Amino acid sequence: MANWWESGEVVEEQPAEEWWTAGEEVAAPAAVIPARAPDVMPSRRAPSLGDIGDRATGFRAQVAETGMTPEERMQAVRTGAQVLGGFAAGPVLGGAVRTAGAASPALRALGTAIESGGFRTGFAPGTSRVADIATRTAGGAIAGGAGAGVVSPEQIAEGALIGAAVPGAGKVVGRFMQPKGPSVKDVEAAAKRKYASSEKAGGVVQLDQFNNFIGGLKNTLAAERYNPVAHVKINKLINTLESDAALGLDVSLEQLDTARRIAARAAQSSGKEQQLGSVAIKQIDQFAEQFPKVAREDLEEARSLWTKMSRGKKIDDIIKASNRSSQEPAVFLRRKFQQLNDDERAMKAFSEEERKVIKDLAEGNYTVNALAGIGTLAPPRINELRTLPGRIGAAGYGGGFFVSPAFTAATAVTGYGSRAAANRLALMQAARLRQQALTGSPIMPQSIMPQVVPQVGPTLYAAGMLPE
Repeated sequence: MANWWESGEVVEEQPAEEWWTAGEEVAAPAAVIPARAPDVMPSRRAPSLGDIGDRATGFRAQVAETGMTPEERMQAVRTGAQVLGGFAAGPVLGGAVRTAGAASPALRALGTAIESGGFRTGFAPGTSRVADIATRTAGGAIAGGAGAGVVSPEQIAEGALIGAAVPGAGKVVGRFMQPKGPSVKDVEAAAKRKYASSEKAGGVVQLDQFNNFIGGLKNTLAAERYNPVAHVKINKLINTLESDAALGLDVSLEQLDTARRIAARAAQSSGKEQQLGSVAIKQIDQFAEQFPKVAREDLEEARSLWTKMSRGKKIDDIIKASNRSSQEPAVFLRRKFQQLNDDERAMKAFSEEERKVIKDLAEGNYTVNALAGIGTLAPPRINELRTLPGRIGAAGYGGGFFVSPAFTAATAVTGYGSRAAANRLALMQAARLRQQALTGSPIMPQSIMPQVVPQVGPTLYAAGMLPE
């Protein structure tokens, strides 16, 4: 049967909904069969660095543009591998020495020094300073020589010399770095958490108990001839306690400890008030003995943290004031620490180790003084032009630029750099004292390297990558 579209007959137009249901079967158009794919798949190479980018900017195109021969490319790869090996030589060798000498403290320290390029030794605190310096130097020299030797064996000696100098240079740079540690706010928050923990453990004073304590304290102080007019600090203590009681609420151990701090200030004064302050502290401590042990332990820790915070805040206030002062920080800090060192009452709040550091800062560090002395070569600041020395300095620089611009510019740069270094070093010394007060432990200058130090200097020197 011929299809209606092939027969040539005129077919009457039927409604769209009827012509395909008119009873005559209509064959569907034949499906188009695609050509059969070949049996053999085309070969493809695996992706490589050469596929990065397009033909114009890809890795292969960039390598080709260098004009390097295959031999030169291979030599560059070999040199790169040697340099990487030089970086790893010190850590690998140091780790091996440290592992092999696990039973010997000296060998362990030497291995750590080699591994870290001389920045660490792992010696126990209190070890001889001479032994520590010698081990650091030896570790840096061995690591430096090994790093240079991997790249260029004939330059082992030069690499060892550079490596031996690296720890000392790092120590110098480390003194100019901000010490790590908690802030004043961090320690204050920790103290408040401990006070809250003490209260949860039962450290709350009932109002009746508190009133009885106040009455007993007043009787004890009266027996010691307390005079509200003459003994101002003790009078402040009594007023504080009575104000807390007047609220009609139970009293926390934190409030009681605040009163103890007022008594401590009286105990740090002189004469009769010093004696009365000591009596008040003893009474407060005896009253706190009735609370649970856990509450008392948390209270002691909170008190210790608060004391550290107070000492650290005093140093922090001096540092902040130096940043606002028109004076050079090195000059301002030395003057402020001189005032603090001369204040016997204020110095009682610091530990013996902290008092030594304050005294050193008051007397002046040799390095800071030397840098500040060289810094006087710098041109005067604008605010110094109002003074006679400032005008003389400005006139001198004006004449110097007229006679020898290069020499005068070099002098100015040296003066500015030395003055900035003196200020930075003085600020970091004060910052380390602040961290020592906040933590209760001496703070060493910040290390400029991690535990494992690649021997960058010796290795690059041996590879010819450092400038002459």
